[in-house]
Amino acid sequence: MFAFPCPRCSQTVYALPSAAGREVMCSNCQRLVPVPEPAQAEPSQTSSRPEESIRIRLKGRPTPAWPSMCACCGKTPETTTWVIDKKFEDHVTKVAQHAVPCCHFCRDHQEAGAEPDPYGVGCAAGIVIIGLIGWKALSSRHPFERANMNDVYILAAIVLAWVILYAVVRGKIAAANKENARNRMGKRCTGPVFVTFERRYEGLFQEGFVDHFGFTNREFAIRFRRMNGLDNS
Repeated sequence: MFAFPCPRCSQTVYALPSAAGREVMCSNCQRLVPVPEPAQAEPSQTSSRPEESIRIRLKGRPTPAWPSMCACCGKTPETTTWVIDKKFEDHVTKVAQHAVPCCHFCRDHQEAGAEPDPYGVGCAAGIVIIGLIGWKALSSRHPFERANMNDVYILAAIVLAWVILYAVVRGKIAAANKENARNRMGKRCTGPVFVTFERRYEGLFQEGFVDHFGFTNREFAIRFRRMNGLDNS
């Protein structure tokens, strides 16, 4: 994969060498642009800086102040990317979300590197389905009595095998997503997934909350802390 500037908006565009002579869509101006020969284009480069996540805690602030810059590359923000945290606690689904400023290009690789099934819905659904089908199949061997303990052990082993298989497949998909996002990064990008978010509830009745952010852009993190009244230590 190599990079070349869009002739219309100057945004960096990425393409495969086999696409030379064809047209691809610029992620910034959304127009078709011709792909030059790889020798005429700049080699694709991504940031060599470590993708360290700077952790910031923000207590009880449902709408924090955001710096006027892309949270990844630092350019002027053109759009936002949503970071969402969802929890199921005490028979209630709690959803928290923030719109983080960024450019179109960085939003694309942030969303491309998203963690698959972050809430484990697929795993839970598989356990329920396997449990229902497995119990029905095993107990049918004993039409006049309940399934014995051996059947229970077999069903438990099947469920455990599913959990392990799910974890392995999910891990491989997550790694592929991360690599895909890394391949889309530009020279000024600081991380394939440049912002993470989790809300943790506290208090006797969980009436309070603390938002935990992770930013790969150090300058953005410093400005975020300053704008929200946090110290810079």
